[in-house]
Amino acid sequence: MPLYLLFRVSSVLLCVLIASQSRHLNSWIFFVYAVTFAHFAVSLIYSRRQVAQAFKQPYGLVPLLSIALITVALYFGQVSLLYYFALHHAFNEAFILSGTLPSENEDVKAFRGSAVLVHLFLYFFILRGQAGFTLSPWSPIYPLVAGRTGGNRYLLSYLLAGGFAASYAVFFFYLYRVRRFLTRRTLIENCGGEIVGLFIAVVSLSVTFSYLHVVLYHVVSWTFYPIPKLRAQGARQLAAYLGLTIVSVAGFLLVSPLGLFSSRYAVMIFQKQFIMWTYIHITASFVLSNAHPDWIVNLFRGKRYPAVAAPVSAPTG
Repeated sequence: MPLYLLFRVSSVLLCVLIASQSRHLNSWIFFVYAVTFAHFAVSLIYSRRQVAQAFKQPYGLVPLLSIALITVALYFGQVSLLYYFALHHAFNEAFILSGTLPSENEDVKAFRGSAVLVHLFLYFFILRGQAGFTLSPWSPIYPLVAGRTGGNRYLLSYLLAGGFAASYAVFFFYLYRVRRFLTRRTLIENCGGEIVGLFIAVVSLSVTFSYLHVVLYHVVSWTFYPIPKLRAQGARQLAAYLGLTIVSVAGFLLVSPLGLFSSRYAVMIFQKQFIMWTYIHITASFVLSNAHPDWIVNLFRGKRYPAVAAPVSAPTG
């Protein structure tokens, strides 16, 4: 099995194992929070080069200040993380392997755009039961979506299923268009995750998924991605990365409500910190991560480096 597809499948299976072993809801929630905090910390440490590039750009402070203001507005405006994370996750899943195809080709651009749509619709489809996606009965389109009885109140359920199917049709159409650039390995790498997504969508018909399931998958998969490149750089670099990751997870578990601080006040603080730093991380990723369209990368850092080929940027998801 191609390596990056193996990472995706392993991430899904590991998340299933962790979720199945979580006996209490709070234990599950705070474990995911702690692992995500560790991801934030490791991402920041491995993003020093991207930060330097951003500050070296002419008028670089203008987009950086804009990003800071946007983050503040999103946080205090209480924009739902369910939707903001959806965009972050879809970009990352679609562009993490952008280095395997020529990014300037128009068919490749369309292929990557279709992958963004696939992951957006997949995300909304498997989380259609999440409370944040419920359509209000007072919405003018509620009768159209819910029907006369209002039996199905979830966000645009029928239109969502149609968009899900259409996005996959467009994705495979453009996959066929870019076939001339693909070897057997890169073909599997560039559509394997989406095929796995189809199986997850089918499973979601009988299993309820939550936002935190996707967050954990996202964090675990981004933990795996830099390993091959770091290994190629030497055992010391790989050991340093793995050690930092383990220490970070252990440290945040220690200071979480699962560790030293279990009071109700500490629980509230930990949750609020998770929300705030998630806004900051997602917004900062537009500046620091290569797993985005060229125009976003070029806006902040001037020159695109292939996402797969850049080990120091790989944890920034």
